[in-house]
Amino acid sequence: IILPEPMVTITLANYEDAYLSFDIQEEWAKIHNGENRIPFVGLFASWDFAEKNSRLLKKINEYYQKGIEWVHANPEEAAGLAAEYFGQPAPVIQASFQRINLNYYPAGEAYQLIELYFNEIMKIYPEMIGGSLPDELFYFQDQ
Repeated sequence: IILPEPMVTITLANYEDAYLSFDIQEEWAKIHNGENRIPFVGLFASWDFAEKNSRLLKKINEYYQKGIEWVHANPEEAAGLAAEYFGQPAPVIQASFQRINLNYYPAGEAYQLIELYFNEIMKIYPEMIGGSLPDELFYFQDQ
């Protein structure tokens, strides 16, 4: 089965017969010139909300970026907090950080990663994203 982290590490820790057959980020990189970043998580808001609350969204993005930086700088403490929500020991959560590609990307870079991802989806399962690539209104960028 394909699992996200930290479920991969939790499964490996709890089932002695489980093994990691491949890393999807490594496989993605093989077919994308070494690019292993897969944008499968993002922050979303409706267009109306984004237009009316652009300052709030900017603040949320700032805190999200600071949170990511904090997790990178404080993996042990972050694992302790995450353990409360995942019901798994903090060391298992911390071990999962080795495979988590947790980053924040500026709008232009995020756009390129998302377009690459969506183009791949269009090749194999276009219905997943409504049958066509999203237009520029999908990407809200506060000016």
